[in-house]
Amino acid sequence: MVKTDGYVLISVPGHPAAQSGHNYVAEHRLVMEKLLGRYLEPHETVHHINGIPGDNRPENLQLRSGKHGKGAAYQCLDCGSHNVVAVKLKESP
Repeated sequence: MVKTDGYVLISVPGHPAAQSGHNYVAEHRLVMEKLLGRYLEPHETVHHINGIPGDNRPENLQLRSGKHGKGAAYQCLDCGSHNVVAVKLKESP
């Protein structure tokens, strides 16, 4: 299912992030979970680098802490592992 704002939702019964009343989870969150090999923490968000909410290619997604504005993005220390650390984002010009 694609929402009017362009985000893709996937039915995943029993997923911890599925909202009450339905089984849908945002596809970008599922893609990031697969990359990390774990469920996302409640404070973790996934940012679409190119700003297109339906573009859920792994290379277009960035794991972040908190809101999408200023803050920190996560960077894998071991490439493909669970070992990630928050890295302060550079200010945009």
